[in-house]
Amino acid sequence: MITNHIFISATDTGVGKTHFAIELLKSKLEQGLKLEELAYYKVIQCGKPSDYDEVQASIPGITSYCSYDLAEPASPDYAASLEGVKIDLSQIKQDWHEIKSKHKFVVVEGAGGLAVPINDAELVSDIALALDLPLVLVISARLGTINQTLLSVEHAQNKGIKILGIKVSDLDRDQSERELASLASIQKITGLSFCHPERSLRIPQS
Repeated sequence: MITNHIFISATDTGVGKTHFAIELLKSKLEQGLKLEELAYYKVIQCGKPSDYDEVQASIPGITSYCSYDLAEPASPDYAASLEGVKIDLSQIKQDWHEIKSKHKFVVVEGAGGLAVPINDAELVSDIALALDLPLVLVISARLGTINQTLLSVEHAQNKGIKILGIKVSDLDRDQSERELASLASIQKITGLSFCHPERSLRIPQS
């Protein structure tokens, strides 16, 4: 019986969190879970088109939830301020308590990266911590990923968030030697596994 839920964040916005959420949900359908047993929870949506629209288009009939649906494509604290809204972590926790009682597997997606502010005092990482969810960190193989990934991993670990693994989003092409070396460095330094059910990474061994 699958009862686990997962929090997805990334090293940056537009890296591929929602695409990975769709992959995960489709994989659970293939494993035998029913559509009504699954759900997608975009805690805070900033801008349109929305990530939950993309998920619903990819998986017709999937149940999706959103606690704060904001118009401005910006950091949640700023987008909320434009609408006179203050994002309340206690409200998110209340929503989550109801959502998880209805579904066996829920993919919870943050907004942007882990250190993005949701209000004057709290960050996206505080959502994962408050909901007591394990994290999958989505990264890109592009230049700069080592620094971004290590900082994100360190941030999550300092918060006490359990990291299930790392997902490299741009694996629809062959990686260059530089990219493979970067990914190898990340794996060696963090000790974390890469989450890639669709294909194996040809990570060079040191």
